[in-house]
Amino acid sequence: MLTAYLKIFARELLRLLVRALYVFPVKKNRVLFESFQGRSFSDNPREVWRYLSAECGDKYECYCSLSDPSSIVSGSGPRPLRYKSLKWFMAQITSAVIVSNTLPVTVFPKRSGQLFIETWHGGGAYKTLGGDFRGYSPAQRTMVRWNNRLLSEKIDVFLSSSAMFSDAGIISPYGYTKNICFTGMPRNDIFFDPARVTEANSRVRGYYGVRSRMILYAPTWRGTNFRNTKRINTLPDFNRILDAVPDAVILFRRHYADKNDYTFGERIIDATGYPDMQDLLCAADMLITDYSSSIWDYALLGRPCFLYVPDLHEYENVEHGFCTPIDSWPGVVCTDMDALYVSLSTVDPAEHRKRAADHIKALGSYENGTACAQTAAMIREFTGI
Repeated sequence: MLTAYLKIFARELLRLLVRALYVFPVKKNRVLFESFQGRSFSDNPREVWRYLSAECGDKYECYCSLSDPSSIVSGSGPRPLRYKSLKWFMAQITSAVIVSNTLPVTVFPKRSGQLFIETWHGGGAYKTLGGDFRGYSPAQRTMVRWNNRLLSEKIDVFLSSSAMFSDAGIISPYGYTKNICFTGMPRNDIFFDPARVTEANSRVRGYYGVRSRMILYAPTWRGTNFRNTKRINTLPDFNRILDAVPDAVILFRRHYADKNDYTFGERIIDATGYPDMQDLLCAADMLITDYSSSIWDYALLGRPCFLYVPDLHEYENVEHGFCTPIDSWPGVVCTDMDALYVSLSTVDPAEHRKRAADHIKALGSYENGTACAQTAAMIREFTGI
């Protein structure tokens, strides 16, 4: 416990020193967008930027943080700043608005004249989040509680995808009760525009040169990869999947933290590097995942979804735990390859559409295709531009 208190003291001291730089004024037209802590410019922040830039042109000075700034072609997005560079540091201090899909960096104390919009990066309410102390030591619990208090102070607006997410995804784990906006997720606006869905579908098929049916396999990240525990093989048998759906190809979308090496066959495509997950969802005729919140997004399309979860007992009881029972999720639960094979071979699209619709209704969805417009309106109202 003493170590935890020493760490808290050191970080509070650093926060005090950072305040000395608040002599630099906040620029009311400066907006900083952050996705996955600089790993990419994507997801909800990118969709908000697209809408805001289309609506306001060059009225705003827009930046995004990236570990690799060269990944953005000049003129195709906000001005990139190298993540954790001096310019990034100054943007954190001087931007009037910060839009992020991960939790804020708490070393920067809450500043008057700034608006922090938390979009988060997952909808629905599935696996438990930050306040779940499963397997934590007393010292770790102390650190999490302290950090959660700072997060609640820093975040001004938390976008929510559903009533259940507002409770199980925000209030329960983080104790956040300030300003929860019932907007839906900006990245999901696309699913309410059939023309955009068709364009995205064509874009992916053209990119990979595929005309046949597509099965998207997109698993989540498992923390057990970091621990000295026995790891259950969670990778499905791709050959059996293709036997069950012989006219399909598989797009394998790895989690960004997955550094394992995989061998890809003729009908198995590595789609990890494709820049837009929503495009892939629009193109996929079926989705196979596990505990990923991509099932929420995909449910808005009403297409067949399958949860391949051979490590279900370990994940639910050791790794994370669930906010809602997995049997209520918008996907058929398959704990082994035999079950997945049968489910793929006997798929009933109408049954899947009903299951997805019932799930969206049960969680109290806020999704209606206007999340970007609502978020842009918040930014314009706050900045007066």
